[in-house]
Amino acid sequence: MSEHDQQLLVRALEAATNAILITDRTGCIVWLNDAFCRLSGYPRQELIGQTPNLLYSGRQSSSFYQAEQPCSGPP
Repeated sequence: MSEHDQQLLVRALEAATNAILITDRTGCIVWLNDAFCRLSGYPRQELIGQTPNLLYSGRQSSSFYQAEQPCSGPP
C-alpha cells in the first residue's frame, strides 16, 4: 500500500461517523476515532492502552458478551 493510500485510509477512518477502534494482538486499544470517544463518552487518553472490556456495563449477562466472536484474522 502506498503512503498516499495509507494517508487516505487514516483520513477516512478519522472522518467516519461510526465508532472505530483498533487493538493490538494482545487486545489493547492502540487507536480510536473521535466518533468512538463521542459515542462512548470516554476521552481518548483514558482508552489508549486499555482493553475494550472497560466498556462492559455489568448490566448484561456473560452470555451476552460471549455472542461477540473475536476476529480470526484476514479471510
